[in-house]
Order: sequence, then structure tokens, then C-alpha cells
Amino acid sequence: NQNSETDRSHNNWFGRFGATWHITSNDDLALNLTGMKGGGDEDEIIHYNSVDGSGNPVYTSDRSTTGESDMQMYNVELNYRHKFSENSDIDITVSNNQWKNDRENIYQQSTEYVDPTQTEDPVYQTQNTGINDKTWEAQADYTLKLSDIARIEAGYKGTFQRNESPVDTYTGTNESDIQQDKTLYNRFLYNQDVHALYLTYGGKWGNLSYQAGLRGEYWNVKTHSLNYDQEFNGEPSEVFEKDYFKLF
Repeated sequence: NQNSETDRSHNNWFGRFGATWHITSNDDLALNLTGMKGGGDEDEIIHYNSVDGSGNPVYTSDRSTTGESDMQMYNVELNYRHKFSENSDIDITVSNNQWKNDRENIYQQSTEYVDPTQTEDPVYQTQNTGINDKTWEAQADYTLKLSDIARIEAGYKGTFQRNESPVDTYTGTNESDIQQDKTLYNRFLYNQDVHALYLTYGGKWGNLSYQAGLRGEYWNVKTHSLNYDQEFNGEPSEVFEKDYFKLF
């Protein structure tokens, strides 16, 4: 049987700023900024009551978790729009997004057996985790109006993501004797690149509107998972990579 009680508190502050410069009647330059900073606390207590198949008590155990997190994010976007004529224009956007979340958890667990010959040392464990995500995006969209009923659109979008999430754990019986648990260390790296090109044509035939298009997409991902010896002692590690190209 398990009973638990959890108390969570999170607070985040957001801010946004944007401005557009009308350079000429055919050119606009826009800058948009978004930011967030926040964090939270978490406290959880779990009580275990274990019995055997006959319903006789075996042990009771209490596990507490205390956690703190710190988050921050920002996004910068630069947009340029040029009007070639009344019937054609191009829209170009470049953006950078970064998100970071650092967290520390403290776990404590104690167990008491009904049978006094069975013992189990208390566990005190701290774990630091982090997420660091950086993404670049570049996009260009071109529109050409051929007539009142026909239009061509073409464009490109590239997304370049770099993500890492290290985990570092210290284990002991109390706060004073904890030591780094190298078997639980890990730093995971994830890189992803996506390139996409598209071309569409839209028109109208009587009361029927239609649109046809083709998009080519190339996707590449690399992952790298490092344990303690691979990270600090130079042991060899393997990089996993996968890519493909498809038409839609």
C-alpha cells in the first residue's frame, strides 16, 4: 500500500518586445524578442506499507523528495519582407531560441522491517539534471500572383537543433557521506538538422479551387550518450546517426 502527498510551486515571468522599421514602401524589417525566467519547488512524501500474501506486515518505508528548478528561455526573431511588385514578394525570417532548465533533487529513504534480522541502510541521494536546448531557424517564402485566380508559392525552411541533458548523482546514507555515483552519470547529446524546400501552385476552375505542390525534406539526427569514463577518461564512445530524404 502506498500513500503520497506532493506540494508543487512554480513561478514564471514572461516578457515580449517587438518593433517594425518601414524602410521603404516596399521593405519592412521587424525584430521580435521573447524571454522567460522562472523556477519552482517541489516536496513529496511517499509512505509504503508492505504485507505478505497472508496480510502480515513485512516492512514500512518512507521516501521524501525535495526539488528545486531554475528555468530561462529567450527567442530572437529577425524578419525582412520585400515587395517586388503588387503581385510578388518575399518573406525571410531568421530566429534563435535557447531554453535552459537546471534542477536539483534530494531523495531520502528509510525502511523498517518487522523482522529485526533484516536491515537496510537509509539512502540519501542528490541528483543534478540539466537541459540545454539551442535552436536556429531560417525560412524564406516567395509568392507570385499570376492572375486573380492563380498563384505560385515557393520556399525553404531550415531547423538546426542542439540539445544536451547531463545527469550527475551523489549517493550515501546521509548528507555528510555522499559520494559521486559514477555508474549513474550520463550526458546525452542530441543534434538534429532539417532542410525543407517546397513549391505549390494554386488556381481555380469554375467553382472549384485547387492547389498542388511538392515538398522535399532532408532530415539528419546524431545522438551521443556518454557515461563517466567516456566523458572524463577518454574511453571510446559511439555516435549514432540517421538521415533520410523524402518527397511529399
